[in-house]
Amino acid sequence: LGASSGIAYLASQARKYMPRAIAYYKAHTTVQERQLLSDFAHAVVPYVERAFADLAGSQKMKTAVSLVDSWLKTRGIPITVEEIEAAIEQAYAEAKRTGELSVYAQKAPAAVK
Repeated sequence: LGASSGIAYLASQARKYMPRAIAYYKAHTTVQERQLLSDFAHAVVPYVERAFADLAGSQKMKTAVSLVDSWLKTRGIPITVEEIEAAIEQAYAEAKRTGELSVYAQKAPAAVK
């Protein structure tokens, strides 16, 4: 989530776990639970990009997973870490594709002295 090496890592992990995670996910969750996961993943991605801009991509992913996992557990929704990672990766790819993340990639202007 940020550096190109982090993106490459996330993409490789998504390809590795995605088919298995999707199959399990569909078999063990309701449509409403899947929608909640997707909605929250889409909300967490820009938040983590903004609030944790100084972290490496893998650390941003861990932070996003932790936030989503905690939120789901408080609601009693049984979703695995792999499913959460897949949802976050999908939300990140969509946000990147639509340009939603480009605003966070810009450097802040230097302070005026």
